[in-house]
Amino acid sequence: MFLRLHLILFSILLTLPSYGIESYKMKLGDPLPANLFSELAKKINPTVVNISTSVRPRRGQRPNPQDPFWEFFDQFMGGQGMPRERRAHSIGTGFIIDEDGLIVTNSHVVNAADQIEVQLIGEDKFYKAELIGDDSTVDLALIKIKADKKLPVAKLGDSDKVRVGEWVAAFGNPYGHSFSMSKGIVSAKQRHISELSPVQFIQTDASINPGNSGGPLVNTKGEVIGINAAIDARAQGIGFTIPVNELKKIRKQLEKHGHVIRGYVGIGIDNITRRAQRALKLKDPHGALVMSIEKGGPAARGGIQTYDVIKKFDGKKITDSKDLINAVKSTPINKLAKVEVIRNGKTVNLKVKVGTPPGESLQAQKRQRPRPQKRGAIDPHNLGIRISGFTPKLAREFGLPKDAPKGPIVTVVEEGSPAWRSGLRPGDIILDVNQRKVRSPKGVFTLLRKGENILRVYNSGNLSLVFVEIE
Repeated sequence: MFLRLHLILFSILLTLPSYGIESYKMKLGDPLPANLFSELAKKINPTVVNISTSVRPRRGQRPNPQDPFWEFFDQFMGGQGMPRERRAHSIGTGFIIDEDGLIVTNSHVVNAADQIEVQLIGEDKFYKAELIGDDSTVDLALIKIKADKKLPVAKLGDSDKVRVGEWVAAFGNPYGHSFSMSKGIVSAKQRHISELSPVQFIQTDASINPGNSGGPLVNTKGEVIGINAAIDARAQGIGFTIPVNELKKIRKQLEKHGHVIRGYVGIGIDNITRRAQRALKLKDPHGALVMSIEKGGPAARGGIQTYDVIKKFDGKKITDSKDLINAVKSTPINKLAKVEVIRNGKTVNLKVKVGTPPGESLQAQKRQRPRPQKRGAIDPHNLGIRISGFTPKLAREFGLPKDAPKGPIVTVVEEGSPAWRSGLRPGDIILDVNQRKVRSPKGVFTLLRKGENILRVYNSGNLSLVFVEIE
């Protein structure tokens, strides 16, 4: 009986993972060393840096909410933010990945800074840092200092091998308390928080606070498995870390180009509302609805059509427009991606070669609207709008970009009218009515009918469906 129990225990020990940083030569089944985290701190802290940034607020600019002192200043100034002449200061963390002074941190720590300074452990001196590359999409950035000496380097691990329940330690400068360490476990993996980032976070209960941003999350082998990025302010012990493999994917581009070039297919998309689902006779509201297609772009060459509903892209399930955006951006340039769409109630399989985005985004071209003027054809349906044909002069007056579609322009919308309540605004370009293209005000009014009408509208670089009721 004793021999049998001994064999069972031995077989269990064989299945246990090995623990400890590289300096330990642990035998299988040995207990976790009492000084494990002390040794981790000794090994990791020299690679961690304290980052201080400052920015002179521009007119109307508020301090960075990531700044741990932002709340104090906001209350002190009665909700008006800091005085214009006072420099806003922010504190963050980074860690060294190259002995010549290359440092990883979060984009939100450094991307708006006028000045970036770095402090190494055990030194009073601050080094001026240069921003090498920045990717706000994933929230990662590279900065560099000249220290005139070889610096200790953090070893990057493999975040794909992280397991829920394993011990981890977070390093950083919470609330300015330099070179602090906290420990906990990996409490979850693949946390998707679309408001923050398209990446899937590692969740940990190791204490993370403002100032920890950009610091490393380290396993018991002394390997960086993540970059601390965010907390859930509603709870205790819920922090989120960017998997270190995301850094590996973009590091070369950040060093070479200063930014990341992501996939592009050349379509405008929208979510499927209940009204759109009913009007288009779709079985369910899941997927991304194609609203426009760039002429000659990757999607057009791949056969995608307006009103297609994209259900899968490159093997990834698409439930809404954000899913598609993230899927396209994460697909390598020039890859031939398989695309599954629903077209007229039938499944169609296509292939689209992912390209690179144009130099200027329509999203960045939002301009202030001019005041409504009494011009344009009056609609016969009492919707409260006027519409004019497209002219370059009118497009300039409404601040429309040069590559805006050349459709009829809404020039007047009476406040409180049916058109106003539906969401139409001056400067909108109507592309089609009830799924039929229009090129003139007359075409718009001719295709409108009693009951519910569906309009595809261009507005400030965005495309959306507008539903108009005519009694």
